[in-house]
Amino acid sequence: MIEVHSNLYVGSVDEAVVLPQSSWKKIFAANNYHYKLHGWARGGRYQNHPYYVIREESDFISLNWVDGPATYFDYQGKGVETIHRVLNFIDKNVPENKIIIACNQAISRSPSIALLYLAKRSHTIADTSFDDARKDFLQIYPRYAPSGIADFISSKWNEI
Repeated sequence: MIEVHSNLYVGSVDEAVVLPQSSWKKIFAANNYHYKLHGWARGGRYQNHPYYVIREESDFISLNWVDGPATYFDYQGKGVETIHRVLNFIDKNVPENKIIIACNQAISRSPSIALLYLAKRSHTIADTSFDDARKDFLQIYPRYAPSGIADFISSKWNEI
């Protein structure tokens, strides 16, 4: 787990689940955690469930995100809206609370959310383009190696 901004951390799901609920807000960007949270079986058909893509509570957000192609992040054309909800959650809770953004390996999905927050909301890294923000973010978080989410963010940069 690495602090990328005041009270904002990037880590793995394994690191996040052991942190005390009373002192942490959590963002889970991993479909395996999302399925476990809801008690869903792998391969089940849950597309019509209201929490299929995102579940937001006062102390956490869970995203049904798979680290795959860019199209996975724009389910039903609501990818930008989902990202805005996550960034709003961070805005609402930082700096008063510690927040961890977590995915399986903490190299693609969760650091991408942190990058967006730093570029688009706190303006602590470049916000001119994804490529410029990525260069700055790599100075803060050298493990960053985004998969398809990079293509999605790059293509939607001006909308986010």
